[in-house]
Amino acid sequence: ALGLPWCTLEPRAGRVASADTLALAYGADGPSARLVDRALVWLLAPAAAEAAEYGSETLRVARPMQARELLSALRRSAANAELLADGGWVDDEDEARVAWAYAQAGRLLRTVAPASGRLRQAFEEGGRSAGDAVVALEQALR
Repeated sequence: ALGLPWCTLEPRAGRVASADTLALAYGADGPSARLVDRALVWLLAPAAAEAAEYGSETLRVARPMQARELLSALRRSAANAELLADGGWVDDEDEARVAWAYAQAGRLLRTVAPASGRLRQAFEEGGRSAGDAVVALEQALR
């Protein structure tokens, strides 16, 4: 799991890059949490999901540029150097880092696809509570 409880449900690079958000996440997860990599995967997951559903040529809602925007926003402050280097990445590897994060997002989505299908089915069947849907999801993830 990505473990990003400090993020809102809507991906926005500026919000992820805010000093307060990063300080909170960094303090909670420790110095080797690879927060930037996790945030990049999270920001690119909508694009990976749309590409899997409709093909990579036609993105309808996702904004994959947010991954680059996050890296640019973080690079504006020298205080983020340690966060950016976490995972062994160097400054001129941003494109490779974004490609890696996109691939990880796709892999993660494929891994949880059966669970996602069970959750969708639980909601589509109707007459079930949100709790029943959560149980279906938990059973699928076991």
